[in-house]
Amino acid sequence: MGTGVLLLEGGSASGEVDSTLQALRRAIAMDTLINWLTVPGTQVVLASGNRQLLQAAEKLGAGRYDTGGGPFRLLDTLRAVLQEQKWQRVLCMGGAAAPLATRQDLTEILGMLQAAPEPAVLMNNPLSADIVGFSPTSCLAGIQAAGCDNDLAFQLCHIGLRRVLLPPEPRLTFDLDTPSDALLLQWLVERGQPVGERTRQALAGLPWDGWRLQAAVDVLARPGCEVALLGRVGPGVVSEINQRLQCRLRVFSEERGMKALGRLASRSVTSLLGHYYQAVGGAEFFRALGQVADVAFFDTRVLLAHLGCYVEAEQRFCSDLGWWREITHPGLREFTRLAWQTEVPVVLGGHSLVSGGLRLLVATLPAGRERNSPE
Repeated sequence: MGTGVLLLEGGSASGEVDSTLQALRRAIAMDTLINWLTVPGTQVVLASGNRQLLQAAEKLGAGRYDTGGGPFRLLDTLRAVLQEQKWQRVLCMGGAAAPLATRQDLTEILGMLQAAPEPAVLMNNPLSADIVGFSPTSCLAGIQAAGCDNDLAFQLCHIGLRRVLLPPEPRLTFDLDTPSDALLLQWLVERGQPVGERTRQALAGLPWDGWRLQAAVDVLARPGCEVALLGRVGPGVVSEINQRLQCRLRVFSEERGMKALGRLASRSVTSLLGHYYQAVGGAEFFRALGQVADVAFFDTRVLLAHLGCYVEAEQRFCSDLGWWREITHPGLREFTRLAWQTEVPVVLGGHSLVSGGLRLLVATLPAGRERNSPE
Protein backbone atom coordinates (compact mmCIF):
# COMPACT_ATOMS: atom_id res chain seq x y z
CA MET A 1 0.00 0.00 0.00
CA GLY A 2 1.10 3.65 0.22
CA THR A 3 2.19 6.00 -2.53
CA GLY A 4 4.14 5.09 -5.64
CA VAL A 5 5.65 6.80 -8.65
CA LEU A 6 5.40 5.34 -12.13
CA LEU A 7 7.85 6.71 -14.70
CA LEU A 8 7.06 5.95 -18.34
CA GLU A 9 9.74 5.98 -21.01
CA GLY A 10 9.99 3.99 -24.19
CA GLY A 11 8.80 3.76 -27.74
CA SER A 12 10.54 3.03 -31.00
CA ALA A 13 12.23 5.77 -33.00
CA SER A 14 11.02 6.68 -36.48
CA GLY A 15 14.33 8.05 -37.73
CA GLU A 16 17.69 9.63 -36.93
CA VAL A 17 16.37 12.81 -35.30
CA ASP A 18 13.86 10.82 -33.28
CA SER A 19 16.62 8.45 -32.11
CA THR A 20 18.75 11.37 -30.91
CA LEU A 21 15.79 12.83 -29.07
CA GLN A 22 14.96 9.48 -27.46
CA ALA A 23 18.53 9.12 -26.21
CA LEU A 24 18.20 12.50 -24.51
CA ARG A 25 14.82 11.55 -23.07
CA ARG A 26 16.29 8.38 -21.58
CA ALA A 27 19.12 10.34 -20.00
CA ILE A 28 16.55 12.69 -18.45
CA ALA A 29 14.46 9.74 -17.30
CA MET A 30 17.41 8.27 -15.42
CA ASP A 31 18.21 11.60 -13.75
CA THR A 32 14.54 12.00 -12.81
CA LEU A 33 14.52 8.45 -11.44
CA ILE A 34 17.56 9.21 -9.30
CA ASN A 35 15.85 12.33 -7.94
CA TRP A 36 12.71 10.37 -7.09
CA LEU A 37 14.72 7.72 -5.26
CA THR A 38 16.02 10.41 -2.89
CA VAL A 39 12.47 11.40 -1.85
CA PRO A 40 11.81 9.64 1.47
CA GLY A 41 9.10 6.98 1.57
CA THR A 42 8.70 6.75 -2.21
CA GLN A 43 8.47 3.58 -4.24
CA VAL A 44 9.46 4.08 -7.88
CA VAL A 45 8.79 1.85 -10.88
CA LEU A 46 10.10 2.50 -14.38
CA ALA A 47 7.92 1.19 -17.21
CA SER A 48 9.69 0.89 -20.54
CA GLY A 49 10.22 -1.37 -23.50
CA ASN A 50 13.95 -0.65 -23.42
CA ARG A 51 15.65 -3.45 -21.50
CA GLN A 52 18.92 -1.59 -21.07
CA LEU A 53 17.07 1.27 -19.42
CA LEU A 54 15.13 -1.16 -17.20
CA GLN A 55 18.34 -2.87 -16.09
CA ALA A 56 19.92 0.48 -15.21
CA ALA A 57 16.84 1.45 -13.19
CA GLU A 58 16.89 -1.84 -11.32
CA LYS A 59 20.55 -1.37 -10.39
CA LEU A 60 19.67 1.99 -8.88
CA GLY A 61 17.01 0.37 -6.69
CA ALA A 62 13.83 1.07 -8.65
CA GLY A 63 11.18 -1.41 -9.70
CA ARG A 64 10.75 -2.27 -13.37
CA TYR A 65 7.93 -3.14 -15.71
CA ASP A 66 8.66 -4.28 -19.26
CA THR A 67 6.04 -2.89 -21.64
CA GLY A 68 7.26 -5.17 -24.44
CA GLY A 69 7.94 -4.32 -28.03
CA GLY A 70 4.38 -3.69 -29.21
CA PRO A 71 2.30 -0.51 -29.18
CA PHE A 72 2.31 1.20 -25.79
CA ARG A 73 -0.99 1.07 -23.88
CA LEU A 74 -1.07 3.38 -20.89
CA LEU A 75 -4.06 1.85 -19.13
CA ASP A 76 -2.77 -1.71 -19.48
CA THR A 77 0.61 -0.67 -18.09
CA LEU A 78 -0.87 1.29 -15.21
CA ARG A 79 -3.26 -1.49 -14.24
CA ALA A 80 -0.53 -4.12 -14.34
CA VAL A 81 1.81 -2.06 -12.15
CA LEU A 82 -0.96 -1.22 -9.66
CA GLN A 83 -1.98 -4.86 -9.43
CA GLU A 84 1.61 -5.77 -8.59
CA GLN A 85 2.45 -2.88 -6.25
CA LYS A 86 -0.90 -2.42 -4.44
CA TRP A 87 -0.40 1.35 -4.17
CA GLN A 88 -3.21 3.45 -2.73
CA ARG A 89 -1.98 6.57 -4.49
CA VAL A 90 0.05 6.83 -7.67
CA LEU A 91 1.87 9.57 -9.51
CA CYS A 92 2.32 8.84 -13.20
CA MET A 93 4.64 10.86 -15.42
CA GLY A 94 6.73 10.58 -18.54
CA GLY A 95 10.42 10.15 -17.99
CA ALA A 96 11.15 13.52 -19.63
CA ALA A 97 7.97 15.26 -18.50
CA ALA A 98 9.78 17.71 -16.22
CA PRO A 99 13.52 17.67 -16.98
CA LEU A 100 14.17 20.70 -14.76
CA ALA A 101 12.17 19.56 -11.72
CA THR A 102 14.25 19.62 -8.55
CA ARG A 103 14.17 17.17 -5.63
CA GLN A 104 12.25 19.83 -3.72
CA ASP A 105 9.70 20.05 -6.55
CA LEU A 106 9.20 16.29 -6.49
CA THR A 107 8.87 16.22 -2.70
CA GLU A 108 6.22 18.94 -2.84
CA ILE A 109 4.32 17.18 -5.63
CA LEU A 110 4.20 13.98 -3.62
CA GLY A 111 3.11 15.89 -0.53
CA MET A 112 0.24 17.49 -2.44
CA LEU A 113 -0.93 14.09 -3.66
CA GLN A 114 -0.80 12.60 -0.17
CA ALA A 115 -2.63 15.58 1.36
CA ALA A 116 -5.39 15.80 -1.25
CA PRO A 117 -8.83 14.69 0.02
CA GLU A 118 -9.93 11.58 -1.85
CA PRO A 119 -11.00 11.08 -4.53
CA ALA A 120 -8.71 13.53 -6.30
CA VAL A 121 -6.57 13.85 -9.40
CA LEU A 122 -3.45 15.98 -9.34
CA MET A 123 -2.13 17.45 -12.61
CA ASN A 124 0.40 19.94 -13.89
CA ASN A 125 -1.81 21.34 -16.65
CA PRO A 126 -5.61 21.48 -16.82
CA LEU A 127 -5.77 20.64 -20.55
CA SER A 128 -2.46 18.94 -21.34
CA ALA A 129 -1.29 17.10 -18.24
CA ASP A 130 1.88 15.03 -18.41
CA ILE A 131 2.24 14.71 -14.63
CA VAL A 132 -0.86 12.98 -13.25
CA GLY A 133 -1.42 11.67 -9.74
CA PHE A 134 -4.61 10.25 -8.31
CA SER A 135 -6.08 8.55 -5.28
CA PRO A 136 -7.50 6.14 -4.52
CA THR A 137 -6.07 3.98 -7.29
CA SER A 138 -9.30 1.95 -7.30
CA CYS A 139 -10.79 4.85 -9.31
CA LEU A 140 -8.93 3.52 -12.33
CA ALA A 141 -11.65 0.87 -12.67
CA GLY A 142 -13.99 3.59 -13.93
CA ILE A 143 -11.75 4.45 -16.88
CA GLN A 144 -12.44 2.55 -20.08
CA ALA A 145 -9.86 4.14 -22.36
CA ALA A 146 -6.96 6.56 -22.08
CA GLY A 147 -4.49 6.75 -24.90
CA CYS A 148 -2.02 9.05 -23.15
CA ASP A 149 -1.36 10.88 -19.89
CA ASN A 150 -3.22 13.96 -21.19
CA ASP A 151 -6.27 11.79 -21.72
CA LEU A 152 -5.91 10.00 -18.37
CA ALA A 153 -6.22 13.23 -16.37
CA PHE A 154 -9.25 14.30 -18.40
CA GLN A 155 -10.98 10.93 -17.95
CA LEU A 156 -10.39 10.90 -14.19
CA CYS A 157 -11.99 14.33 -13.90
CA HIS A 158 -14.86 13.13 -16.06
CA ILE A 159 -15.73 10.31 -13.64
CA GLY A 160 -15.86 12.74 -10.72
CA LEU A 161 -12.40 13.04 -9.17
CA ARG A 162 -11.70 16.50 -7.77
CA ARG A 163 -9.08 18.33 -9.83
CA VAL A 164 -6.02 19.61 -7.97
CA LEU A 165 -3.59 21.74 -9.98
CA LEU A 166 0.11 21.84 -9.27
CA PRO A 167 1.63 25.31 -8.78
CA PRO A 168 2.05 27.06 -12.17
CA GLU A 169 5.83 26.73 -11.97
CA PRO A 170 7.36 26.58 -15.49
CA ARG A 171 9.75 23.83 -14.38
CA LEU A 172 6.68 21.63 -13.97
CA THR A 173 5.06 22.50 -17.29
CA PHE A 174 8.13 22.24 -19.53
CA ASP A 175 8.05 18.84 -21.21
CA LEU A 176 10.72 17.58 -23.59
CA ASP A 177 8.87 16.29 -26.64
CA THR A 178 10.56 17.86 -29.66
CA PRO A 179 13.98 18.95 -30.93
CA SER A 180 12.96 22.55 -30.21
CA ASP A 181 12.46 21.62 -26.56
CA ALA A 182 15.88 19.94 -26.54
CA LEU A 183 17.58 23.03 -28.00
CA LEU A 184 15.79 25.26 -25.53
CA LEU A 185 16.88 23.03 -22.64
CA GLN A 186 20.45 23.10 -23.96
CA TRP A 187 20.28 26.91 -24.12
CA LEU A 188 19.06 27.08 -20.50
CA VAL A 189 21.73 24.68 -19.22
CA GLU A 190 24.47 26.65 -20.97
CA ARG A 191 23.28 29.64 -18.95
CA GLY A 192 23.41 27.91 -15.60
CA GLN A 193 20.18 25.93 -15.27
CA PRO A 194 21.04 22.84 -13.18
CA VAL A 195 20.32 19.36 -14.55
CA GLY A 196 21.55 15.84 -13.84
CA GLU A 197 24.89 14.65 -15.16
CA ARG A 198 23.38 12.22 -17.69
CA THR A 199 21.19 14.98 -19.09
CA ARG A 200 24.13 17.39 -19.27
CA GLN A 201 26.22 14.90 -21.23
CA ALA A 202 23.40 14.11 -23.65
CA LEU A 203 22.76 17.81 -24.27
CA ALA A 204 26.45 18.41 -24.94
CA GLY A 205 26.32 15.77 -27.67
CA LEU A 206 23.32 17.17 -29.55
CA PRO A 207 24.19 17.48 -33.26
CA TRP A 208 21.68 20.27 -33.96
CA ASP A 209 22.36 23.96 -34.44
CA GLY A 210 20.42 26.33 -32.19
CA TRP A 211 21.10 29.49 -34.19
CA ARG A 212 17.42 30.09 -34.95
CA LEU A 213 16.52 29.97 -31.25
CA GLN A 214 19.35 32.37 -30.44
CA ALA A 215 18.16 34.75 -33.17
CA ALA A 216 14.69 34.70 -31.60
CA VAL A 217 16.13 35.39 -28.14
CA ASP A 218 18.11 38.35 -29.50
CA VAL A 219 14.87 39.86 -30.81
CA LEU A 220 13.04 39.25 -27.52
CA ALA A 221 15.73 41.23 -25.72
CA ARG A 222 14.96 44.32 -27.79
CA PRO A 223 12.57 46.85 -26.16
CA GLY A 224 9.39 47.35 -28.14
CA CYS A 225 9.60 44.20 -30.25
CA GLU A 226 6.48 42.58 -31.69
CA VAL A 227 6.10 38.94 -30.59
CA ALA A 228 3.71 36.44 -32.17
CA LEU A 229 2.58 33.34 -30.27
CA LEU A 230 0.66 30.77 -32.29
CA GLY A 231 -0.86 27.42 -31.36
CA ARG A 232 -1.95 26.06 -28.00
CA VAL A 233 -0.92 29.16 -26.08
CA GLY A 234 -2.03 29.30 -22.44
CA PRO A 235 -2.49 32.36 -20.22
CA GLY A 236 0.61 31.61 -18.14
CA VAL A 237 3.11 32.41 -20.87
CA VAL A 238 1.23 35.56 -21.88
CA SER A 239 1.30 36.79 -18.29
CA GLU A 240 5.00 35.94 -17.93
CA ILE A 241 5.97 37.90 -21.04
CA ASN A 242 3.80 40.86 -20.08
CA GLN A 243 5.40 41.00 -16.64
CA ARG A 244 9.01 40.72 -17.78
CA LEU A 245 9.35 42.23 -21.24
CA GLN A 246 8.58 45.51 -22.94
CA CYS A 247 7.01 44.14 -26.08
CA ARG A 248 3.72 43.89 -27.93
CA LEU A 249 2.12 40.48 -28.10
CA ARG A 250 0.06 39.09 -30.94
CA VAL A 251 -1.48 35.90 -29.60
CA PHE A 252 -3.53 33.41 -31.57
CA SER A 253 -4.46 30.52 -29.30
CA GLU A 254 -6.64 27.63 -30.42
CA GLU A 255 -7.30 23.93 -29.90
CA ARG A 256 -5.88 23.74 -26.37
CA GLY A 257 -6.49 20.23 -25.06
CA MET A 258 -6.86 18.74 -28.53
CA LYS A 259 -5.20 15.50 -27.39
CA ALA A 260 -7.08 15.11 -24.11
CA LEU A 261 -10.40 15.89 -25.78
CA GLY A 262 -9.78 13.31 -28.48
CA ARG A 263 -9.89 15.86 -31.29
CA LEU A 264 -6.48 14.91 -32.65
CA ALA A 265 -7.26 11.19 -32.60
CA SER A 266 -10.62 11.77 -34.32
CA ARG A 267 -9.01 14.14 -36.82
CA SER A 268 -11.50 16.88 -36.00
CA VAL A 269 -9.00 19.65 -35.26
CA THR A 270 -10.11 22.95 -36.81
CA SER A 271 -7.92 26.02 -36.99
CA LEU A 272 -8.80 29.55 -38.09
CA LEU A 273 -5.12 30.08 -38.91
CA GLY A 274 -5.33 26.89 -40.94
CA HIS A 275 -8.25 28.25 -42.93
CA TYR A 276 -6.30 31.45 -43.57
CA TYR A 277 -3.23 29.45 -44.63
CA GLN A 278 -5.35 27.49 -47.10
CA ALA A 279 -7.10 30.60 -48.40
CA VAL A 280 -4.01 32.73 -49.13
CA GLY A 281 -1.31 30.08 -49.49
CA GLY A 282 1.81 29.48 -47.46
CA ALA A 283 3.90 32.23 -49.06
CA GLU A 284 1.37 34.95 -48.25
CA PHE A 285 0.76 33.52 -44.77
CA PHE A 286 4.41 33.84 -43.78
CA ARG A 287 4.80 37.18 -45.58
CA ALA A 288 1.92 38.53 -43.49
CA LEU A 289 3.38 37.01 -40.31
CA GLY A 290 6.65 38.79 -41.02
CA GLN A 291 4.75 42.05 -41.48
CA VAL A 292 3.10 41.96 -38.04
CA ALA A 293 5.82 40.34 -35.90
CA ASP A 294 9.56 40.67 -35.31
CA VAL A 295 9.73 37.12 -33.93
CA ALA A 296 7.29 34.19 -33.76
CA PHE A 297 7.02 31.09 -31.60
CA PHE A 298 4.83 28.63 -33.45
CA ASP A 299 3.28 25.46 -32.00
CA THR A 300 2.71 23.95 -35.44
CA ARG A 301 0.77 20.85 -34.41
CA VAL A 302 -2.62 22.60 -34.54
CA LEU A 303 -2.19 23.95 -38.05
CA LEU A 304 -0.67 20.71 -39.33
CA ALA A 305 -3.60 18.70 -37.96
CA HIS A 306 -6.04 21.11 -39.60
CA LEU A 307 -4.22 20.64 -42.92
CA GLY A 308 -4.45 16.85 -42.56
CA CYS A 309 -0.69 16.55 -42.26
CA TYR A 310 -0.52 13.41 -40.12
CA VAL A 311 3.09 12.30 -40.49
CA GLU A 312 5.48 10.26 -38.38
CA ALA A 313 7.43 11.96 -35.63
CA GLU A 314 10.64 12.08 -37.67
CA GLN A 315 9.01 14.29 -40.29
CA ARG A 316 7.59 16.68 -37.67
CA PHE A 317 10.96 16.85 -35.95
CA CYS A 318 12.75 17.65 -39.20
CA SER A 319 10.27 20.49 -39.61
CA ASP A 320 11.08 21.80 -36.12
CA LEU A 321 14.76 21.89 -37.10
CA GLY A 322 14.07 23.55 -40.44
CA TRP A 323 15.37 20.55 -42.38
CA TRP A 324 12.84 20.96 -45.16
CA ARG A 325 14.96 19.09 -47.70
CA GLU A 326 14.68 15.94 -45.54
CA ILE A 327 10.87 16.05 -45.49
CA THR A 328 9.00 13.84 -47.95
CA HIS A 329 5.47 15.13 -47.29
CA PRO A 330 4.95 17.89 -49.89
CA GLY A 331 2.76 20.12 -47.73
CA LEU A 332 4.98 19.91 -44.65
CA ARG A 333 8.09 20.37 -46.79
CA GLU A 334 6.71 23.60 -48.28
CA PHE A 335 5.44 24.87 -44.92
CA THR A 336 8.86 24.31 -43.33
CA ARG A 337 10.78 25.91 -46.20
CA LEU A 338 8.62 29.02 -46.10
CA ALA A 339 8.82 29.28 -42.30
CA TRP A 340 12.60 28.98 -42.36
CA GLN A 341 12.96 31.54 -45.15
CA THR A 342 10.74 34.13 -43.47
CA GLU A 343 12.64 37.38 -42.85
CA VAL A 344 11.90 37.28 -39.10
CA PRO A 345 12.97 34.35 -36.89
CA VAL A 346 10.13 31.81 -36.66
CA VAL A 347 10.75 29.08 -34.08
CA LEU A 348 8.78 25.90 -34.80
CA GLY A 349 7.85 23.28 -32.24
CA GLY A 350 5.07 21.75 -30.18
CA HIS A 351 2.98 22.69 -27.16
CA SER A 352 5.85 23.00 -24.68
CA LEU A 353 7.51 25.63 -26.85
CA VAL A 354 4.66 28.11 -26.26
CA SER A 355 4.10 27.16 -22.62
CA GLY A 356 6.71 26.15 -20.03
CA GLY A 357 9.63 26.41 -22.42
CA LEU A 358 9.05 30.01 -23.41
CA ARG A 359 8.30 30.97 -19.81
CA LEU A 360 11.67 29.58 -18.72
CA LEU A 361 13.44 31.34 -21.55
CA VAL A 362 11.85 34.72 -20.81
CA ALA A 363 12.76 34.41 -17.13
CA THR A 364 16.47 34.28 -18.03
CA LEU A 365 16.51 37.57 -19.94
CA PRO A 366 18.23 40.13 -17.69
CA ALA A 367 17.19 42.95 -19.99
CA GLY A 368 13.56 42.03 -19.36
CA ARG A 369 13.94 42.31 -15.60
CA GLU A 370 15.90 45.55 -15.84
CA ARG A 371 13.40 47.19 -18.17
CA ASN A 372 10.58 46.60 -15.69
CA SER A 373 12.43 48.11 -12.74
CA PRO A 374 11.13 51.47 -11.46
CA GLU A 375 12.52 54.49 -13.29
